[in-house]
Amino acid sequence: RMVSCTACAYYWSGQLSLARYALSSPVSKCTDCADPDMPLRLWSALDRLEQSELLGPYLGPKYPAAYAAIKRAEFEAFLAEILPREYDWCV
Repeated sequence: RMVSCTACAYYWSGQLSLARYALSSPVSKCTDCADPDMPLRLWSALDRLEQSELLGPYLGPKYPAAYAAIKRAEFEAFLAEILPREYDWCV
C-alpha cells in the first residue's frame, strides 16, 4: 500500500504543469532507481488513487474519486487546447 501512497502523493502535489510530452510518455527508464510499481502516466496514477484504500479513512470515502475526476477533466481540457508553441510551429 505504500507504493499507492507514494504515487498519489506525487500527483497530489499539483505537478500538472509538466510538458505534454512528459505526461504522455514514461518519465524515466532507469530500472535501478525507479519503483517498478510506480505509475508513470497520469491516467494510471489516478486509477490507482481511486482504488486506494489508504486515503479514504483520512480524507473521506468520496474525496479520492472526486479529486481524480477533477484532475482528469483538467488534463483533458489541457490536451484539448492548442498551446502557443504548437500553434507557432504549425503556422
